[in-house]
Amino acid sequence: MGIPSSKNGIHLEDIHDHTCLFCAELETTQHLFFDCLVARILWSHLSEMFNVTLGSNLEHTTSFWGHNKRFEVINMTTAGVLWSLWKCQNNLFFRSSSWSSMQVLCHVALRHLRSWTSLCSSAGQGALEHILQQLEGKSVEIPRLLPG
Repeated sequence: MGIPSSKNGIHLEDIHDHTCLFCAELETTQHLFFDCLVARILWSHLSEMFNVTLGSNLEHTTSFWGHNKRFEVINMTTAGVLWSLWKCQNNLFFRSSSWSSMQVLCHVALRHLRSWTSLCSSAGQGALEHILQQLEGKSVEIPRLLPG
């Protein structure tokens, strides 16, 4: 569920609840990153933006990574989404927060990806910025989802 923190006294062996903090279903790695409604909504928007199916599972998602230059923006975006899902889930767990909205996740992803823009080629930077603008627009349209 995350890296143990001695500050809050939580250790990995103490974690027994495997409930997804986004949707309250059983959490597995596949669920957190791909099958959770929250992840599926985000992957669906990205698939639409890139006109390619993204986010079905880890093997498919990382299959683009071997073609670094050809899929530079897809690679950056998928890594950013995976990282953002992980960071948001850990923030919910370790800060004892509650899930509030897809907009929060989108803004975390946007913040990470914007900070990584300089890692892209010049052409990739422009393409990534275009995707980020589209994602920012989508984040306004995404409904508020609360577990229940």
